[in-house]
Amino acid sequence: MKNRIKVFFVQETAEKEYQTESLWCKADVDNFIVDNIPFIAERISLGDTIEATIDEDDGLYYFEDFVANSGNTTVRIFIYNDYENKIEEVRSWLKERGCNSEVLLERNIIAVNIPEDVTYAPIKKYLDEGEGNIWTYEESCLEHEYYSLMNSKVIVTYYDVDEKIAEERLWIEQKSDSEYQIKNIPFFAPNLAFNDIISVEDDDGDFYFEDIIKASEHSTIQIVMFDDTKIEDVLKSLEEFGCSWEGMDGQTIIAVDVPPSVNYSDIQEYLQKMLSDNVFDYKEACFSETHQANL
Repeated sequence: MKNRIKVFFVQETAEKEYQTESLWCKADVDNFIVDNIPFIAERISLGDTIEATIDEDDGLYYFEDFVANSGNTTVRIFIYNDYENKIEEVRSWLKERGCNSEVLLERNIIAVNIPEDVTYAPIKKYLDEGEGNIWTYEESCLEHEYYSLMNSKVIVTYYDVDEKIAEERLWIEQKSDSEYQIKNIPFFAPNLAFNDIISVEDDDGDFYFEDIIKASEHSTIQIVMFDDTKIEDVLKSLEEFGCSWEGMDGQTIIAVDVPPSVNYSDIQEYLQKMLSDNVFDYKEACFSETHQANL
């Protein structure tokens, strides 16, 4: 423990609340190097160099700013309750591929560090294969570029709930000289869905959304959870309907993709029930013509 201290990371969530995690850090001249893998803190990885200041009132160190990124990626895996026996198997698989991990057994969470020199593509494939079946996961600090076909992210500007201009970045796959396909589910941006074909404006290497060329006929639902104890039940229900999803902030914010083959009337009935039961609020951020015809 020599030259190691606990540094507290206090971060604001999307619900304007605060969450705190303390991480062991090694003293490095005037700065500190993060020395364990975060379970809660976002955008932080093992080996990052940070500034921290001591609070005169409580005598504790608090994160102040980043100095240098380590290049490592942090992934958190949330193992479903029926698969606790898979935890050590998953950790062993990751270790064989050069990753290290820590586990929070009481919550079935594996915090994974993927070093900069480890190829992320096979790990991403492994994570995707278990997604929705054995676990769900989030890339809380992504430093690796992992999709050879995903050339970049597109910046989508929109008005948030306070009517202020906001931005969301979505992965895109280039399909031709002028066409790109959206390859993840929007958490906040409206009127876009997984697999939509779009055009972009290239502004000195930054891609900005320009127009929809061809709608995928997928729909996008954006959910904010009110009852955290129902998260697992909600995710399982969505999967049973045939939907896929992405989560952030411990799955309290969920972006849901509804494929065109799914009957939307069943989905809408479920959404309205969850809203009336105060389980979550939701927005039909992109409502395809195919799904409108289901109603």
